[in-house]
Amino acid sequence: MDDSDTIEQLIGHALYTSEHVGWVITDRNYNIVTLSAYAEKLFGYRKEELAGKPVRILHYSDQSYDAFFGKVLEQLLRGEKIQDEYPMRNRQGDKIYLSFSGQVIDEAGHKLWTGVDITVQKKTEEELARLKERLEYAIEGSQDVVWDWDIRHRRFEISKRWREVSGYPETKMPRRVAALQRLVHPDDRREVLRSLFACLHGRSRYLDITYRLLHRDGRIVWISSRAVTLYGDEGEAIRMVGTHRDITHSKELEARLIQQAQTIEEQRDKLWFRAHHDALTQLPNRIYFRKLLEAAINEAHFRQEQMAVLFVDIDNFKTINDTCGHETGDEVLRYVADLLRHGVRSGDVVARLGGDEFTLIIRNIAEKKAIRKLADKLLVLFQEPYRSGHCLLDLSVSIGIALYPQDGLQPDRLLRHADRAMYRVKQTGRGSWQFYDEMGTEAVKERSRLLEAG
Repeated sequence: MDDSDTIEQLIGHALYTSEHVGWVITDRNYNIVTLSAYAEKLFGYRKEELAGKPVRILHYSDQSYDAFFGKVLEQLLRGEKIQDEYPMRNRQGDKIYLSFSGQVIDEAGHKLWTGVDITVQKKTEEELARLKERLEYAIEGSQDVVWDWDIRHRRFEISKRWREVSGYPETKMPRRVAALQRLVHPDDRREVLRSLFACLHGRSRYLDITYRLLHRDGRIVWISSRAVTLYGDEGEAIRMVGTHRDITHSKELEARLIQQAQTIEEQRDKLWFRAHHDALTQLPNRIYFRKLLEAAINEAHFRQEQMAVLFVDIDNFKTINDTCGHETGDEVLRYVADLLRHGVRSGDVVARLGGDEFTLIIRNIAEKKAIRKLADKLLVLFQEPYRSGHCLLDLSVSIGIALYPQDGLQPDRLLRHADRAMYRVKQTGRGSWQFYDEMGTEAVKERSRLLEAG
């Protein structure tokens, strides 16, 4: 991992040489392995100073570090990519904000963290938020409806644009709260009154609320109302000055954009599903199964738990295809997929590798006998004959079982050992199950020899 060519190959040339995006690579224990020149500049450390040190040193505080990893650890264990904004600190202890992402980049558990400095943007946003509370929105001549409520003398003035927004002349602008309530959509009245009374009773100086107004012609108009409240010497509200803005177009555009985003998201989800699932059975395919197995192994390692991989093969499937036809064969594959799905827990995984081969991931095994019971249960599911057209089929399966961690620590080894155990069942009569660790040494060697011979 210290080799620059290896790192560049893992993360890509553009990111490796970027002068605008910093990156840090950590090992499986979250100790820093290396970082980019931009990251050195950002944090004020040379990479030689940080190598081998926990990434905690770059977080703004221990509390923020713990909160961060409590949030993203489960995502990392599932092999997901994370994206967030988070406060960090440089060598001088100054807070810096980063928009970052993180993901596991190899089987050794190395993680790549990339970040863009958004400190200036964040400070600007914070300053604008503070200024927003002090701004007055009564700007005559703007596209807003400007209003001035003299509470003490019971006078109310409003600009002519009120007619365009509401359909009512200025003289019809309600002077009392009860009259105002009648113009607001019934579903929004409670919130409007709550916000207004908060200003009148001194709980909030500023009014900032969005609601629906009932136009004179019956249509709905979205309004954004903002105002500042002035108070007398005894704390009583004496005046409110503010604006009404018609944001109907923005709301309609927002709704369309949300709908478009949902459509795009649905299409993306469909494409992802097709790429990662078997078209016939809708089960995870070989590619997705490999990712799920890697994630399950990482989770079992982190939680110090046992798990099992079951390799399930339909007995005499070729005979079924030859005698009853491929359509019946497809029906049998779907039927077997349903039986296996209903035979395990909701958190377990059932996948189809291809042909008549299925694989299962059984998580969080308390003891070995639980897998024995599960294997027996799965065999019982196939005792009922299956009818398809003129064919009445006595189905059975052969099951090979490999356990983590005793039968292997890597996905390929576990799957290979489960396959060998299944082959042992085929040799000894089919319709049964076999643990890999209970096979004789000679049987294992014989299966290995046959596999190597092709």
